[in-house]
Amino acid sequence: MKKILIAIIILVLAFLAYLLWGASSASAPSAPTDDAASEDAVSVSENGENAEIPAASDASDIELAAGEGKGEGALEEASSQKHIVLYTDAGYEPKKITVAAGDTVVFENRSGSQVWTASDSHPTHVLYPGSDIKKCGTGAIIFDSCGILSEGESFSFTFNEKGSWGYHNHRNPGHAGIVEVK
Repeated sequence: MKKILIAIIILVLAFLAYLLWGASSASAPSAPTDDAASEDAVSVSENGENAEIPAASDASDIELAAGEGKGEGALEEASSQKHIVLYTDAGYEPKKITVAAGDTVVFENRSGSQVWTASDSHPTHVLYPGSDIKKCGTGAIIFDSCGILSEGESFSFTFNEKGSWGYHNHRNPGHAGIVEVK
């Protein structure tokens, strides 16, 4: 009986350690890196679907697929940065991020649900200049993932327009955030 109790305590402690470690790595805020796509770019595959960028243990493990698929673009000068916004079961983290014009933001789904990241206003997605849900599927480069991202998938976009750009999860509009472009 005593051995069973000790085993249960060890399992509970291991589970709590796992939760604490997982929460600290999932809450990693925007981490700038050196390379980004040069134009408003969306990473998509040859068939027009969103390309999967593997889940990473931290922001430095994620690389954009610049120059692949329809979201083609050459890598930009070293002054551009890449930032990570995570989508968790609680919503976007961080909720507000400030970037420089020309920086790329990678929106990575780390939740147990599906997400469709898009420019405000819901449901038209027209706040960011040139974006509109009606342009999805046309090959236009817009601030809209134009479809569902499952857990571990990512959507990237390079912000060239200065301003304050609200965005949301089209499937759950209460989950929202802001990209401030200086």
